Amino acid sequence: CKGILHGVIDPDRVYFRDLKSFASVIVDDNNRKPLCRFYFNGRSKSIGVMSPEKAEKRHAIDALDDMLQFATALRRTAKHYGDR
Repeated sequence: CKGILHGVIDPDRVYFRDLKSFASVIVDDNNRKPLCRFYFNGRSKSIGVMSPEKAEKRHAIDALDDMLQFATALRRTAKHYGDR
């Protein structure tokens, strides 16, 4: 995920938080600045991509590399968080 955001946001600002029902990618270690969520606990895998308005849209994926198709949306949300 940090590679996708290269040039948009400092990679040191991107954090991963593993919770019981999903893994979250957030900015500035702040759960109020979500980028996406990974749902791998069930039979099907999905990614929840956050919009700048923090609305989540879930998409089914087969592998982690499938998140590359959401790079534009992830960059847009990261850009929204801008500078600290």
